[in-house]
Amino acid sequence: AAIDELLERILRGTFRDVHGNIYRPDVVRLGSEEALSSEARQVWVEQLCGRLLSHNPASYATEHSDQQQAMRMILTRMRNIADTLSTVQKSLHEARAEAAEAAAAAKAAAASGDNSP
Repeated sequence: AAIDELLERILRGTFRDVHGNIYRPDVVRLGSEEALSSEARQVWVEQLCGRLLSHNPASYATEHSDQQQAMRMILTRMRNIADTLSTVQKSLHEARAEAAEAAAAAKAAAASGDNSP
């Protein structure tokens, strides 16, 4: 029961690596089925093996293909986001440069106006 309590805390919790990124550790519960909680049963080695063995080659190939397609879509979205971010950064840089030029011109104009008799 104490092991399952600890396991449940791990499964419900969030963890951070040394870089501050959130991750969920991979865990597997070993032991007899008798004392397993419902949360611990999800990561029980017998349950995990049963799920893997229940796939026939065709369903595995379909699932693998689906996962590859999902990854391609995610990568495409990431590239689009990166492109958008790059465009926004470029526009921001140009706007800052224009603002700096305008401020310098205004300062020069004010300085030349202050020197007039």
